[in-house]
Amino acid sequence: MRARFVGDPRYDGDGPERLIAFGLDFVKGEWRDVPDDVAGLLSGHTHFEMDDGIPAGAEPIDDWRSLSKEALDAFAAGQGIKLDRRKSLTKMKADYEAALGG
Repeated sequence: MRARFVGDPRYDGDGPERLIAFGLDFVKGEWRDVPDDVAGLLSGHTHFEMDDGIPAGAEPIDDWRSLSKEALDAFAAGQGIKLDRRKSLTKMKADYEAALGG
């Protein structure tokens, strides 16, 4: 499993550029492999993202179609999909669906 340190989500990712957590060195924003036992510890920590692109501790998203504009943008970004926030929510959803190949 992979994880990355993203800083404090309450303050736009504020935090150090490098952090040692659970005996592992994390560079802010960079993915690294983590053992399963550490992944379990990080999975409930909001300052880390797991390799599924969803912030640790976030509620599972059953239907991306119900997301707000900001939430859809963040959800897509976590999957490496860049959306244009200047567009309407309807157009962003269409762009996201197209990026998924649907």
